[in-house]
Amino acid sequence: MTTPTPTIANPGAFFIVDAAVAAQQAAVIRTAMTAITRHGGTLLVLNMQSRNISSVNKMLPEPVALTNRRAASLVKGWPSNVTAPLSLASLYFAQDKNPWIIAHGLTGPFVAHAQVLLHACPTNWLAWTRKPEFLKPATVYESQRQTKTAGAALVRSDLGKGRLFLATLRLSLNDPRKRSLLRALLVNLRVADHARRNEATRLHAPSDGPRPLK
Repeated sequence: MTTPTPTIANPGAFFIVDAAVAAQQAAVIRTAMTAITRHGGTLLVLNMQSRNISSVNKMLPEPVALTNRRAASLVKGWPSNVTAPLSLASLYFAQDKNPWIIAHGLTGPFVAHAQVLLHACPTNWLAWTRKPEFLKPATVYESQRQTKTAGAALVRSDLGKGRLFLATLRLSLNDPRKRSLLRALLVNLRVADHARRNEATRLHAPSDGPRPLK
């Protein structure tokens, strides 16, 4: 049976892929991804978990793997206009009722050639909040010295003329603060994508030559 070719009205635009859906539609999404990146579009793959990572890998040019890395706060990595507007407070969940913002980190060849925009904070602030005051400095120092698995939470890779973002963020729509982070990321991604495509249009627009001075 041949895989139907998806029809994309505007392949140069911004798209979101739920990794849970990719398990059933990996071949179709891979075809769509090729068209989107060829036309300068942007893809964001969310909800990456251990049960769907093999399906996600069928869509990618290089494999990605997940580590067991739980974190209640994130820090910024590679400078990006997608994450630059985010405050450190918006990435801190250690004092929330449901503090975990990631359960897995990203690693593997795909990540090695990508830009890590957000990753797990090296300090375990959740342990810090549960300690008495006199133990908090030692708790921070100890957590920073511990050996940890890879904690990349949001990565970006340039594919063709487009961009691909992978995320392991646990962005529950029922959690107001996590919902706010998701909204901010989506707004920043759309704004950055729009600016990038406008810049590409400006750089490649035909010149009418120098204009006479008035």
